[in-house]
Amino acid sequence: MPEWFLNLDGGILLWLQEAVRNAVLTPLFTLYTHLGDSGLMWIALSVLLLCFKKTRKAGAAGLMALLLSLMFTNGILKHLVERPRPWLTVEGLTPLIAEHDPNSFPSGHTSASFAAASAWCRTLPRRWMGVTAVVPVATRRSVARLEGKADKKQERWQRIAAEAAGQCGRGMLPSVERPLSWSQALSCLSGEPALVFYEGGGRPLRELVTPSTRRLSVFVGPEGGFDPEEIDAIRRQGGGVATLGPRILRCETAPLAALTLLMHLSGNME
Repeated sequence: MPEWFLNLDGGILLWLQEAVRNAVLTPLFTLYTHLGDSGLMWIALSVLLLCFKKTRKAGAAGLMALLLSLMFTNGILKHLVERPRPWLTVEGLTPLIAEHDPNSFPSGHTSASFAAASAWCRTLPRRWMGVTAVVPVATRRSVARLEGKADKKQERWQRIAAEAAGQCGRGMLPSVERPLSWSQALSCLSGEPALVFYEGGGRPLRELVTPSTRRLSVFVGPEGGFDPEEIDAIRRQGGGVATLGPRILRCETAPLAALTLLMHLSGNME
């Protein structure tokens, strides 16, 4: 570590010790620090997730992530970096808790926290998240044109999303992104699973979506429907082509029908 950085770090810690440390905060921060000791809190939560079928995968992923974090952070990186604990090198700095490991970076507490949180974010049941983003896409047969009006429209749509989320008591606010062209939308997939609902026919949705489905990008066509070349393009990207049945639905109705079916098939309405 550069000497100037260590000096800056030490000065900040000494200031915190003199200006912030007090009889009220000391026991609170001591308890907060001990919660992460040996990753016990994250291990306990992962074991709890293992007890339920719908979260079992998240529990197993969390435990695996914590094991890898222990191996790479505590077993390898700390010994390569070898940054000593600040109180061992900064004169006048007194630690709140006893720590037997002389190396402080990378932090085992931080590594375990991010490892568990990342694993759970990727594997927890989708019903805990729902739709995370709405992306308007301009296709060949789109009727509405947003040239020069995209920013104002996006702001208005985001306000509507916020009001709807609040009305439904939803904890996470879906984002409304800037409009994209069809080619831009496909380039954003980058290997993500995707499917398009095509009025010209496709596979039954139950063949494309199962209770194990966790992430999915969904395309619903405009008033004029999709152009066959657009369907070919998403097929080349590895996307699935699905049907909502023989009836042609309005562009306002099709997304609602599609999301309802997706929630049912992925086990999010149980």
